[in-house]
Amino acid sequence: MRIIQVILFQMKNILFASLLVFIGFVNAYGQSSTIFNYEEALPSDTVTCIAQDADGNVLLGTANGLVSYNGTGFSVINTSNGLAGNYVNDIFVASDGKVYVATTTGLSIRNNNAWQNDFTGSNIRKIAATSDGRFWYSTTFNSVVEYNSGSTTVIPDNYGFANGISGIYVDRSDNVWISCNGNVVEICDNGKTKSFADIFSGKVVYDVYQRFNGEILAATSTGIMSYDYNSWTSLNGISGGASAVCEDFAQNIIYGNYSGVYRYNGTSSTLINNMFSAGSLMASGPQQKRLWCIDLQNGINRRQSKRYLGKTVEILCEGFDGKKKKYLGRDTYGRMAYFASDSDIIGKFVNVKIVQTGGISLLGEIVE
Repeated sequence: MRIIQVILFQMKNILFASLLVFIGFVNAYGQSSTIFNYEEALPSDTVTCIAQDADGNVLLGTANGLVSYNGTGFSVINTSNGLAGNYVNDIFVASDGKVYVATTTGLSIRNNNAWQNDFTGSNIRKIAATSDGRFWYSTTFNSVVEYNSGSTTVIPDNYGFANGISGIYVDRSDNVWISCNGNVVEICDNGKTKSFADIFSGKVVYDVYQRFNGEILAATSTGIMSYDYNSWTSLNGISGGASAVCEDFAQNIIYGNYSGVYRYNGTSSTLINNMFSAGSLMASGPQQKRLWCIDLQNGINRRQSKRYLGKTVEILCEGFDGKKKKYLGRDTYGRMAYFASDSDIIGKFVNVKIVQTGGISLLGEIVE
């Protein structure tokens, strides 16, 4: 489960969008941000997945419905207007424009703006479809089922599915890629199956993505692997592991982990932003030039911060923020708080009652 909030980064010619905590954030890398949070735009603070439909709308799966963003506003689809369930596990947009939405209580398929529900009552965890109408889904963490013309076939677990399936992906040639702990499995369009357990043994595979040049990327706990349909190669210059990967429209690889979001130019990595821990990345249409990021850690921080609301904590004042016009300091757990004072209290301990919480910092008032 990923908990997030939604942002826009401006970087020269490329606009990045992500779900985050702050509004109007500008970081040290020169990226301006416009952020939509749960209270203002989304029906839930739990966002699980992201995709873009054929019309260019960004689709967000949440714990309380499917959200469609058209660039100016958000609309919500849930059980009251066609969806099989409110908790969305996964979204896949097929090459024919159909939208597949996996929920905890069934599968919804949108075709020409009409919804059709199937597998009612089943917890569909992952979903992906080929251009001929076949689709693959998982109902548990360790099994994959193929659906074809009304019949279902369970894919035999000869590939390590029991270790946990992290994703199902279909590339532009209708090859199906199943990622799991310790393996990536390719189900080719011709029906043949390839297992790459010898390559991914000991690695957790989080994400699979096809580049513009056709190569396949696999984001793993130890880095990024690239496949040219002949052999796998480990990319040099990746900073740590990668929990998500995609490509921008300059064909740079964008990847994320708990340390932030990075751009990779083929030899080295540049940190784009260190405020976000990317759980998922998606580059939207070439006209928009946006990158959406599902941020995991800030959402967790935000929930943890809410526990402080209304409480009085002891803060060591560390300095004064001239932009916010407030003093700042941390509690014994390292949580940052901002507060006002009529006197210089830098270096002193003060009792602060928390009146507002955010993803990373708190706002409070000094109490005696």
